[in-house]
Amino acid sequence: MIFRVLALGLLFGLIACDAQRPLCSNDSDCFLGEKCLEQACVTAVLDMGTDVRVDMPVTVDCRNNPGVCLSQVCNTSTGNCFDCTFDKQCGVNGTCNEGRGECECDSGFHSCGGACVTDDADATCGDRCDPCPATINGSGICEAKSCSFKCDADFFRCGEGCEISPLECVECLSNADCPSDESVCSGGNCTGCRIDNDCTEHLGLPVCSNGSCVQCTETKKNQCNGNSCNPATNECTDTLLSSVRTCQRCVSDDECSNNDQDCVKMNFRTVERNDGYCLYRASEFNCSRPYPIRVERQSLSGKPATTYCTVNESEVTCEALLQYGEPCDFPEECGVPNVNDGLCKPFSGVYRCSYTCESNEDCPLPFGAATCSGYCVTPTSG
Repeated sequence: MIFRVLALGLLFGLIACDAQRPLCSNDSDCFLGEKCLEQACVTAVLDMGTDVRVDMPVTVDCRNNPGVCLSQVCNTSTGNCFDCTFDKQCGVNGTCNEGRGECECDSGFHSCGGACVTDDADATCGDRCDPCPATINGSGICEAKSCSFKCDADFFRCGEGCEISPLECVECLSNADCPSDESVCSGGNCTGCRIDNDCTEHLGLPVCSNGSCVQCTETKKNQCNGNSCNPATNECTDTLLSSVRTCQRCVSDDECSNNDQDCVKMNFRTVERNDGYCLYRASEFNCSRPYPIRVERQSLSGKPATTYCTVNESEVTCEALLQYGEPCDFPEECGVPNVNDGLCKPFSGVYRCSYTCESNEDCPLPFGAATCSGYCVTPTSG
């Protein structure tokens, strides 16, 4: 008997303990088939001569197969499933039903993969072990332990009685949900306007143009209360109709004060400029100084390509031309800032704005008809 006890003690010492498990104080703290040895639960490996029977069921290794133990617990030392004997074996939010030897989850939790998970999470809603299903333009969520869904940003939930599907997220439920470029709600999708009334009801914009709601168009400029309509943006400007003089900036043909002019983009030293300028059509003007150059361009209001009279764009801008003769102290005060199109030169002892030129035709007529001497200058300058 003494030999058998010593052998049993040696066999207990042959197995390694699980460093992740709590310390034990007696055998009742361990799995079935284990013993508490030096405060650690170890498997009892006995020889065939012992009269102690240990029930050690053979199972799939539960360490590599989470959930295989169902309501039992996984012995992480052996990979076998065993009935529980105390609460700690059932993990967080679990309790051991000692009468049945089964782990039970606390109220508000259910078992998934051998762990007790909450009934309120999107990933484990109710009694599920997989996430709540997503929907078109939306994601699954858990509400009151039942799966539901929420819509992505800028989409709306189609509720009960919805003409589409009550389980979808749609772009719109009414016209009020749609932007100005797609102002009509049709079948849950925003589409372009068809008539002006599609714009006025919820956007307050008076005109439907090519499917978008806008303030004005070239053909409906009366919406701007006497001001011009910018054809590039279809927005009303602060510029009165027919108020812009030759070579002044403009955005629309209607802004030019002369009926023989259109709003045209210009260049300076081969670089196209962003702004438009009111220029004479060559068919209505003989292209004399200081607009001696003929160019073919399309107006900003969309007129077909036409020949216009313009300045010598390799030497001067409209800004420098219009500032010719104005008092100055520095060249930076003349022409367009940071473009180097203007000069500050003496005119009869007073410095005034000028610009470089190639011939007298590039120079303006005021101040006694300016002449070209490398730059435009009046006969009385000096």
